[in-house]
Amino acid sequence: MEEFVQEFRTLRLDGWYICPHAAEAGCDCRKPKPGTYTPNNSVFDLVLLYLIGLVGFLMRRFGFPIAPAVVGMILGPMVEQQFRRALAITQGDYSIFFTRPISATLLAIAAVVLLGPPVLRLVRVWRARGGGVGAS
Repeated sequence: MEEFVQEFRTLRLDGWYICPHAAEAGCDCRKPKPGTYTPNNSVFDLVLLYLIGLVGFLMRRFGFPIAPAVVGMILGPMVEQQFRRALAITQGDYSIFFTRPISATLLAIAAVVLLGPPVLRLVRVWRARGGGVGAS
């Protein structure tokens, strides 16, 4: 049992964990990730782990909120499945999304939320340049 524990010990230096087998894995470990490789014995899973971590790091670095991205990743497949189901029921007719009151209202709200800030920014720039009412 002692050899098993010895094999998986890590050395902690200033927030970094140094894994004894990091060179074999081809990476340094910020935190040990033993469960990533083991389910499928696939290096692809490790690469995917570090790519997703890199995307998360870049999102945090450039000020993108991470919570909406996580919610989108969870709800995205369900929304796509329901969208396909709605199109299958209507035999590919997209007008169902515009003619029903609830879906039309939700689409209008989404359009205002997405298009509102850029339009308001353009209006502010236009007014700042003197393009308002009564300008000669």
